[in-house]
Amino acid sequence: MDFDLNYLAQYKSVIEEIVRAELKKQKIPTFISAIVHSVNQDGTVNVYLPPNKDNIVTKLLNKSGEILESNDSVEIMAKGGNLSNAWVMVKHGN
Repeated sequence: MDFDLNYLAQYKSVIEEIVRAELKKQKIPTFISAIVHSVNQDGTVNVYLPPNKDNIVTKLLNKSGEILESNDSVEIMAKGGNLSNAWVMVKHGN
């Protein structure tokens, strides 16, 4: 069987969708890289997922134990891959 590299992006997309669905079904936490957009008065943070700077996930709890600032690179933990149930777990560079 020959593998056509022209369809690599489509294959990758299908596989990622299957994995996301299974993670969500099993409620398995996943790490997602993000950038801090802003820090709120209550200590929660708003982040975006590169490269899309317009899609901001708001009010994530900061469980990293680090003081976060705009443009910090972080990993968020998303239960079941679901961003509505996520929090900041790690600040990169520390």
